[in-house]
Amino acid sequence: MSDQDHPVSATAAHFGAGDLGLDALIPAVLCTFVASIVVALRWYTRCKITHCIGLDDYVILLSLLLSWAMCFIIVASVSKGLGKYDDATDTIQVTKLVLVNNSIWTVLVNVTKASILMQYLRIFGGRVIRRHCHTLAFLLIPAVCWGTFGGIFLCRPVAKLWRPELVGHCRDAQTYWCSVAAVDISLDFSVLILPMPSIAGLHLPRKQKIATMLVFVIGFLVCFVSVVRVVTVVVASQQGDFVMSGVWSIIWSAVEGNVGIICACLLSLKALVTKLFPRLIVDDDPSQGQMRIAILPDSNGQEFSETATWCHSFGSSTTVEFGPDGQPVAPRIPASCLPPSHAPNRARHKPVDSRDEGILDITRVLKHDAAQTQNNR
Repeated sequence: MSDQDHPVSATAAHFGAGDLGLDALIPAVLCTFVASIVVALRWYTRCKITHCIGLDDYVILLSLLLSWAMCFIIVASVSKGLGKYDDATDTIQVTKLVLVNNSIWTVLVNVTKASILMQYLRIFGGRVIRRHCHTLAFLLIPAVCWGTFGGIFLCRPVAKLWRPELVGHCRDAQTYWCSVAAVDISLDFSVLILPMPSIAGLHLPRKQKIATMLVFVIGFLVCFVSVVRVVTVVVASQQGDFVMSGVWSIIWSAVEGNVGIICACLLSLKALVTKLFPRLIVDDDPSQGQMRIAILPDSNGQEFSETATWCHSFGSSTTVEFGPDGQPVAPRIPASCLPPSHAPNRARHKPVDSRDEGILDITRVLKHDAAQTQNNR
């Protein structure tokens, strides 16, 4: 039977009937390759520039491994006939592979969110934001369970999913896809919006604040991809073109998973960008690094007020305190940043333990990275 004899939708005809599998394979391989480069740059930055490796760096490696696993599943699916309007297509094997791919995608996107939340926990010490991080991390568990087991047990018996002639019952697949997508998009928005109020309240130099906020704005690209994914899959399914629906699912699953990995690494690449393009991050106006310090008690109970200069590249020892409401309060300036007139009083300024409750440790991401970059020039 020729390609013209197969039922081909307008969308499928646009791509070329019988060759849709290649259209799913190319984006998957390309996105996985780019994500691998970004993760490699993240690890280079952590090992060679900032010398600071955390649990979130290992978790993002797990996400990358899952991305490669998903890429291999797509290759296997295409080799079995995914995207072909052909009676010879091994539909049973393709259905099983697509089911496995869906499970890997579910774990991948939620592990990536967990990596981002772990990075937040390294940066932020405020009780409110940390409580929200733990809450979102807990919500990732049922999201993974529903996305994985909801797809596996879509039909009873499970084999009815790839053998429709079996006696049994299947739930509405479109309802399942929409519910999984709704949960995924909601968690994406929650994770991205969570730190913005705290970051907006920081006394950062203009360029660094813009760069930091821009990272989170780019993160909304993941939400956009999630929306596009569910819309294209549902539209193709409603048109009765289940081949195209499966191909769209494969394409956007690979894109979303890898875009999430890339966005999760952006904040960690700040030190590398600062080293390669210092003018993009460092403000030329020294006044951007000055701030008025409120009245603070010293170790003897006395109070003083002083205008101190924050280290230009965010010295690695400066921290900012957050109150119980999660809002930044007057930071404690280390002795190294105090003017010479306070030399006798420098001993009174003890280093602040970044692990204390209510302290925002900018060291690990915004200040420590920049300081290490300056030292390695």
